[in-house]
Amino acid sequence: MLLQALYGIELQMGESLPERLFFGVTVHSQLMKAGRVIDLRAERILIIGNKTVFHEYIQSLSRIGNLLEKKIIVVYLGGFPGPDKRFFLRQIQDKFDKNGLQIEVQFWGDIDWGGFQIFRHLQKSVFPQLRPYRMDKTTFHQHLDWAETFTADYQVKLEQLLENTDNS
Repeated sequence: MLLQALYGIELQMGESLPERLFFGVTVHSQLMKAGRVIDLRAERILIIGNKTVFHEYIQSLSRIGNLLEKKIIVVYLGGFPGPDKRFFLRQIQDKFDKNGLQIEVQFWGDIDWGGFQIFRHLQKSVFPQLRPYRMDKTTFHQHLDWAETFTADYQVKLEQLLENTDNS
């Protein structure tokens, strides 16, 4: 999992990390399990499911201007979050809850069954306030050239996901 802290996340992992990590850092699952989030100074968290999109987003933020004014933590998830990643992400949520702070948390994943599945899982298991980012109908239509063929079987899969979301 890559973590981009544009506005301050401090991790206690037995070694010193810079306070602000402008180009990302890979945090191995074992370190996530052993490490502890000791401080957060952000107003927004954006979790991105696609590595290329993660890097392009970070580069676009650095071109905009003063990164510190963004007050954002950007996390590259790298697929479905296993127990160690969920543990680490829960620490972030718990830190905000403990401090009585509301944090905007968004997920930017693929606009497909897998992306929606990851979104739903994160919302149920880590961030109840999670909202989708650029996973809407307008974004889909803007990138229709990248879309795959929509089959009847795929429609059933999406409908089942929607039914499970509504009933759980």
